[in-house]
Amino acid sequence: MTAEARGSGIRSALADAYAGAQDDVRQKYAALDSDGTLVDPQGLVERSTVTDANLAPNDAKRFRPVEAATIQEMRPGEQAPFRETGLVNEFNRPIMAENPPVDQTVPLSDIMATRSGLTDDVRAARAAGQNQAARIGGQYVDDIDAYLEQALTPELQQQFSDARTARRDVADRFERPGTANAEALRTREGGAYAMDDSAVGPRYAQPDNGRLSDLKSLLAEAGTDPRAREGLADTVLADVEARGLVNKPEALTKYLGERQVLLGEFPELRQKLEAAGAASGELSTATRAAQDTEKRLTTPGRSPEASYLKYSEDRVLDSVRTVTNAADPREATRQLVASAGSPTAVQDLRTALWEEVKNRGQLSSPNATGGQRWNGRVLRDLFEDPKFSAVAQELWADDPEDLANIKEVFSALAGAEGSSRAKAVNTSGTGQAVTGKYDPSLTMASTASGLRSVNRGQLSPSIFIVERLGTWLRRRTAQVQSRAIDQITSEVINNPGLAADLLERYNPATQGAYTRMLTQKWGVRAPTLLQLLDGLENEDPTLEALQEADWRQ
Repeated sequence: MTAEARGSGIRSALADAYAGAQDDVRQKYAALDSDGTLVDPQGLVERSTVTDANLAPNDAKRFRPVEAATIQEMRPGEQAPFRETGLVNEFNRPIMAENPPVDQTVPLSDIMATRSGLTDDVRAARAAGQNQAARIGGQYVDDIDAYLEQALTPELQQQFSDARTARRDVADRFERPGTANAEALRTREGGAYAMDDSAVGPRYAQPDNGRLSDLKSLLAEAGTDPRAREGLADTVLADVEARGLVNKPEALTKYLGERQVLLGEFPELRQKLEAAGAASGELSTATRAAQDTEKRLTTPGRSPEASYLKYSEDRVLDSVRTVTNAADPREATRQLVASAGSPTAVQDLRTALWEEVKNRGQLSSPNATGGQRWNGRVLRDLFEDPKFSAVAQELWADDPEDLANIKEVFSALAGAEGSSRAKAVNTSGTGQAVTGKYDPSLTMASTASGLRSVNRGQLSPSIFIVERLGTWLRRRTAQVQSRAIDQITSEVINNPGLAADLLERYNPATQGAYTRMLTQKWGVRAPTLLQLLDGLENEDPTLEALQEADWRQ
């Protein structure tokens, strides 16, 4: 409803209650003259005459009510005791007849009507603030009341007293100046209400520290009328909406606490408002949480998720480094996995981390056969780095043995020699010769020099051949072992889960355990025989490379 509709509904309910109370008063006064009682007005006329005489000239001209003249008109007219009959006697004189006695009574209803008019004038003057007119009109009302107390029979006096009591009660409930009921029902000249409809609802919907008497008077007179109740309830709802309290749970709670009396009459309204406030509070909390989460997830540096998502999908290495370089890498990893909420989140992050392993462990130039070369020392150091290791431990928390196998393989490969190019491009090869990765004695120039020494008789051909062949075999063995190291490293890099198989296959401790088992079962010669057969049928350069690496360490 609009404010005007709310106010009109409340006023209509109050006006109906007022009209009902007035009807009850009228019925009580009507009972006084229902049987046509007649009274002698002489006492009233005398009292009114005294009141007229006591009025100041200005008051008599401005404020003397018209009912005062009506009372004076009730005075019986004077007549001669005798009247002429129109006849004459024998002496030719008029014959006089005695006049009948004059009726000195008037209906009691005339006096009561006069009183009703006076009381209406007094109420109107008081409502208009014309206190002088109300005071003078009240004097004539007092004259009538005093007269009736003497003129009426005891039974009529009791009825009159009841009617006056009822009238005072109505006046106190609906007409007392300054009260909300009187202001809501007061009319202007022409009959329109003086108070605008939109102001009626707020006038009654008072807080606990306001004029609760107005609220209580409305509830006492029209508290059961649906128009009044709906108007009050809707006034509260409109006020809550206008203040925006539904979206302010704390302010709404305070507002409801300040209107305990009013809302006590509308428990269903309180429940609705409290439920709305609770829902708004939950929505506000959820909105703030969503905003905080959005800010946290979109502002790099505020969360691992935001830092990780700062980079596009083609910059996986940069994303991973935000985790490994975080202040608390383990916690950052946990947050990323938890935020992803995917069953494959851990595996996906492992894959991303392994891209960093590949990037850090690979060498810039390929080996002699064009294959990728790997730096075992860098890989070992990478997994020994505290931050990187913390991330790896969190990602392999469900399979720590697998991570331990990877670290063990990289530790073993750190001491092995990988393959290299025969000679770095555009270099003399001195650097590679110093590190043992390049042998100048096998170059064409060295071979030609050796042949000249043989032709001159400075070197035996057999010694030259044996020296060349031995050098070539040593280099060949080293190349095979180097390629095996590269192969192992590549396999571990490309398939981290292979680390356990490699350790199982090439672990010297495992070989020793097998040997002891065979010795216990087949005798002391069984391991030797199997080793000879294995060496003849299946030479494994990978095993030799690992054994070589183990020996060097």
